[in-house]
Amino acid sequence: MFAQGLRLKLGGGLATFKDRPLVMFRSLVVVLVLVPVAALAIIFLLKPSPGIVVGLAILAASPAATFQLRNIYKKGGSPAYLGALHLSLALLAIITVPAVLYLLSEALGFQAEVSVFQVGKTVVQAVLLPVVEPGLDPVLRVLGVGVELDDAASLQ
Repeated sequence: MFAQGLRLKLGGGLATFKDRPLVMFRSLVVVLVLVPVAALAIIFLLKPSPGIVVGLAILAASPAATFQLRNIYKKGGSPAYLGALHLSLALLAIITVPAVLYLLSEALGFQAEVSVFQVGKTVVQAVLLPVVEPGLDPVLRVLGVGVELDDAASLQ
């Protein structure tokens, strides 16, 4: 996700909302509402084992699929639109992941907790920091927070 965040540009994403608000709204509804509802329907129809139920619930509650964005782009998707969607889903995930996981856990009879702060920390580190880091680079370097791309690659 960090590498995807480095490729996102805030200006292009905001323009996409302004230029195509219905498309963005529809995309957000599909990912945030229809995917969890479809997962719930599949679980009720197929009645998988409890471990698979929990796994499907976690997947349905987690909206930002970075590898899928790359596949959509390769098939002709708009980079500005995909960037805006990815950034929007990541920001909304701070609220939607705990909420959807709670609702699914209640409906399916398992216990799951994830805090808004845990998700927020992950979103800031993996998505927002790489988006804003180029503009904050001098400040982050003074604070000793900046990481060079070559250094990040060597950490893997």
